[in-house]
Amino acid sequence: MTNTLIEKNIVLEQLLEAARSALSQLVDSSYLDASVLANDCLEDFDNFDWEPLSNINDEKLARWNKLKEKGYDGEMTHTELSEFVDLTDPSGQCHAYFDRIQARKAIDAIALYHSDKKPTE
Repeated sequence: MTNTLIEKNIVLEQLLEAARSALSQLVDSSYLDASVLANDCLEDFDNFDWEPLSNINDEKLARWNKLKEKGYDGEMTHTELSEFVDLTDPSGQCHAYFDRIQARKAIDAIALYHSDKKPTE
């Protein structure tokens, strides 16, 4: 690798870590409290046009449909909501809780990627 590419890589790594840190603070702030958003999502569940992931198997699709019905009936738990989110298409209409969960997963993936890039001592 040339020095220019190495320097660009270092800058990108620093920017990635800065973005991860800032987004982590935002996602973990009281403004995006997961339990408050989950409660709101469950209350407004039937106002969204949820879509399953297109690549899930029949068993997971059946589970997604069962969870969706529980959500529409007002019987879904927080644990079930998290499971439902994992099976739901992000390009469809979703509640802010969905975005908060997806953001947390992305931040965690960046942190894992960034920790793998650090030299071992």
